[in-house]
Amino acid sequence: MRKKWLAAAIVLLALCSAGFAEEARNITKECRFWVSEGSAYNISNSSLASSWKPEGAEPEMRIMLPDGGVAACVQIDWRRAPEEYTLTEYDANQTPFFTHTAAEDSFPCLSQLYEPNSNAKYISIKFTTPEQGISRIRVFSAGELPNTVVRWEPPCEKADLLVVSAHQDDEWLWFGGIIPYYDLVRDKNVQVVYMAKGGRLRYGEALNGLAVAGVRTYPHFIGLKDKHDSSLEAAVKTWTSMDHILNVLVEVIRRYKPEVILTHDWNGEYGHPQHQLTSRVMEYAIAAAADPAQYSDSAAQYGAWQVKKLYRHLEEKCPIEFDWHVAYPEFGGRTGLQVATDSMNEHVSQLQYYQVRDHGKYDNALFGLSYSTVGDDVLHEDLFENIPESAPAAAENIKSSPEPSAAPAAEVEAAPTAAPEITAETAPADNSSPEPALTGAPSPEPAPVAPTARSRERNTAAPLLIAGCGVVAAAFAYLYFTSHERRRRRRRRRKRR
Repeated sequence: MRKKWLAAAIVLLALCSAGFAEEARNITKECRFWVSEGSAYNISNSSLASSWKPEGAEPEMRIMLPDGGVAACVQIDWRRAPEEYTLTEYDANQTPFFTHTAAEDSFPCLSQLYEPNSNAKYISIKFTTPEQGISRIRVFSAGELPNTVVRWEPPCEKADLLVVSAHQDDEWLWFGGIIPYYDLVRDKNVQVVYMAKGGRLRYGEALNGLAVAGVRTYPHFIGLKDKHDSSLEAAVKTWTSMDHILNVLVEVIRRYKPEVILTHDWNGEYGHPQHQLTSRVMEYAIAAAADPAQYSDSAAQYGAWQVKKLYRHLEEKCPIEFDWHVAYPEFGGRTGLQVATDSMNEHVSQLQYYQVRDHGKYDNALFGLSYSTVGDDVLHEDLFENIPESAPAAAENIKSSPEPSAAPAAEVEAAPTAAPEITAETAPADNSSPEPALTGAPSPEPAPVAPTARSRERNTAAPLLIAGCGVVAAAFAYLYFTSHERRRRRRRRRKRR
């Protein structure tokens, strides 16, 4: 009887553990590092906060890998996206047999994965620009890599959705599950753009957050100065000038050619001037991107481009309210809110200040249509409504809305072509139909739709499955030990007799 219970428990454990691949080991500490100058500790200490920053000509670093070809993957975290480098593999006799250069990379990337040959004993990395530097090297054995160690795909050649975030972490705090929902569930080409430069640590946190969400498209870091200014006018100066801001945004729009752009609240959520600036300048950038006579350098390189729709966080015109409590298999059974929370948790440097919230004053499920060349939304279910070849909306993920009456699409004025004068005016207190503070900004007047109660349907299949395995395991354990205890008591009674 006892053997039967043990066999059943073993089968149960095997079933519960099926599908879990062997995890790759971090074997960095089993490697030896050598650098042409300075300390190799800054490379191998697992932190992105420090870097190896050589100053001499033609700096070099070498890694001696463990014996037996156990090194299956090397992650190189560069101090800045590399423009040139040479990686060479050597055998145990220090004879070079393989070389890889930056010219062979498909795009410059801060975090690269490299798979050495099985007979490689040494790896050398040389570069001619000392400012390049390396923040971290990690070496892994064969197996399933951590979910933050990924092979990044190039940025979009043609984006469906451009998500413009002022800082690294804003994409989760204020936009919730937008990025993974449209990327993984709706299978759209989503390009994430960060305006401000948060430094190498913050860039690494951004990459980790996107990786945990399942995103593999490499983001675009514009690299403007990060500063919490006291006013909107000061924020413009921090980012050099209005003309410079428009120039970089127009280039981004023309490069990625999005159908839809999504960005911050008009008032900058809690009033951050760089959030406000990112939001308020967007219509001007959209208009300029469509005019080949403006910012001619990017027009010559990428051509002019007309964006069809612009959505803002918390905009009340033509509202859409997403339900981030729906679980999807594309999220591994997680909900949009759980994905946003897991991704935000990778922004370790910011967790003492910010956390992803459900509902509240700055609800990350609320968005509205601020600009459109394809008419107003009628169904209020999808950012891509009225855009040809758009996939059908997943209705279970969208807040239900009352059936609107049919109305002709509103014509949207073109934004001014000159660089705007910016003021620190804010929207009315009720946040309804704000008058743009950027002089002459387009002011479409779509009919607002009154919000209704949010649907709370939840897919609980994954949690129930996990809970079921736990209950069954507990039941087996209980039956086994109670049966064993009964037999033990019978033996005691027999001895007493």
